[in-house]
Amino acid sequence: MPSHAQMAIAAARKAFLGWSRTPWQTASKLVRKASEISRSASSNLAQPWLLEVGKNRMESLGDVQETADLMYYSAQMMEENEGFVKPMGKDPLVGYDATNISVCALTAYGSWSARSTSPLL
Repeated sequence: MPSHAQMAIAAARKAFLGWSRTPWQTASKLVRKASEISRSASSNLAQPWLLEVGKNRMESLGDVQETADLMYYSAQMMEENEGFVKPMGKDPLVGYDATNISVCALTAYGSWSARSTSPLL
């Protein structure tokens, strides 16, 4: 029987391709929704930390709230900055006319990662 960690890794691998192709607008809405669900279920989400980590009730509830706040803030920043899709200027090499665009993507665990796109890639 696989461990919880092995099941989580398998689920992440299965979801990666679909999630990586999700437009930032959709990803942001999903992360915001996850934040709302986490807040509304904070008592249930805090219980494993009480039992497994040995935190007291208030610390466990605070950790859940802090995680929900981080997810909400990440979605808000992505929305306010229109996905962080920003032109990076022209290619400095003479004879090349590649326009690069910086794109940030929301990762499955809620943080942003940047990548550069170019017509040459």
